[in-house]
Amino acid sequence: MEGQRCTMSPRFTFSVACSIALIVLSIRIRRVSVNFPRVLFDGIARGRFTAAPNGGLTLHLSVIPKEISQLQDVPEKFAFPMRQCFSHIMIVIDPPHGGKTYADDRQSEPVYLPSPKKLLSCVESNMYIRDALRNIESTTALLRSRCANDVTTSAVVLNHTDLEKSFLPSVLDLSGPAVHNSTFNYYRSFEDVRTDLPVSQRMWKNSAMYIWSLTHAPSRYLVHFDIDLSALSNGRHLVTPWVPSFQRKYSPPIRFWPLPDPDWLTKGVSQIQEDKSVAFVMPRRCSESAGYVKNKHLSTRIFLADCTHFKDMIPLKAWADHIEELIGENMRSYDVNVVSLAYTTPCTWD
Repeated sequence: MEGQRCTMSPRFTFSVACSIALIVLSIRIRRVSVNFPRVLFDGIARGRFTAAPNGGLTLHLSVIPKEISQLQDVPEKFAFPMRQCFSHIMIVIDPPHGGKTYADDRQSEPVYLPSPKKLLSCVESNMYIRDALRNIESTTALLRSRCANDVTTSAVVLNHTDLEKSFLPSVLDLSGPAVHNSTFNYYRSFEDVRTDLPVSQRMWKNSAMYIWSLTHAPSRYLVHFDIDLSALSNGRHLVTPWVPSFQRKYSPPIRFWPLPDPDWLTKGVSQIQEDKSVAFVMPRRCSESAGYVKNKHLSTRIFLADCTHFKDMIPLKAWADHIEELIGENMRSYDVNVVSLAYTTPCTWD
C-alpha cells in the first residue's frame, strides 16, 4: 500500500504499523444534516443531478495539507454547477516531498525540491485524513439528496518513500529515456540532469500523485478539478490564481475557462464510449475553435479520464517530463487522444 502505512479498514481494525493511530482509507460517511452554502447556482441545484455512468464516476480531489480546509467549498465550486452524481469521492493528500517544479518564469531550468527531513507521523496523517473527510461531508450529503445512487468516500496520505520502492517501478518504463525527444513540447522538454537522484525526485512534483490516482480509482471514469479553481461572481467563468509570475501580469485573476456546460461530463463519457481512441476529455477553452477538438495535450487542471484506457498505456515512457508532457508523449505512442468539447453557448470572456 503506497498510502501512509498507519491505516485502518472500515471495520476499525488497528494497523500493525501504528496501533495508536486510526486512519480510515475508505469509509461510508454517515448521513448527516448539513446546511448547504448559499451559492449562485440555486436554480441549478434544484431537482436530481445527472446519474453516474455505468462503470462509475470518481470525483478526484488532490490537496496539499494546507489546502484541506478548501474541501468544504466543493459544493459551491463544483457539485452545484456540474449537477453530476458521483459514485465515489477520492481525496488524495500529497504531503511535501522532493521533485521538480517550475522556475518563476516557467522557462528556465526547473527547480529541484529537497526531500523533507522527516516523514509525516501517523498522528499527523490521522489528523489530515479526519479533517479531509469532515470537510467533504457537505458534498456527500448534497449528492445523496440529489442522486439515486449512494456515494462512498476515501482519503489517503501518499507515502512517497513507498511509491519509490514499489509503485513507480511497476508503472514506469525505467529502461527507456526519462524525457521525450518529440518535436511537440508544450512545456519544453528539459534535460534530465539530476540522474543522481531517486526516480521520484527526478519526476515533476505532481506526477506520481496523478499516476497513482488514475491507477487506483475505484471506477472506470475519473474527473479531476484543481482545488484552487473557482467560479467568478457572475457564475460564468472558472478562475485560477496559477503561478505568481503570471498572476502579477493579470488583474483580476486569470479567467482560465468559461464555466463548463453542466452536461459536459455526460457528453465526455459518451465521447469516450463512442471513440475507442479517446482516453481524456476536457471542456473547451475559448482559445480553441468551435466543435470537437482532438489533440494530444491534456491540462491536468480539469479533465475527465477513462482510467482503463490510461492503464493500458503502462509502463509509461518519458516519466521525468512534466505530467502533461508525460501523458501527451504516451498518448502519441499509443495513438490515444484528448477531446476538448464545444460549448452549447457562445464562448466569451464577457
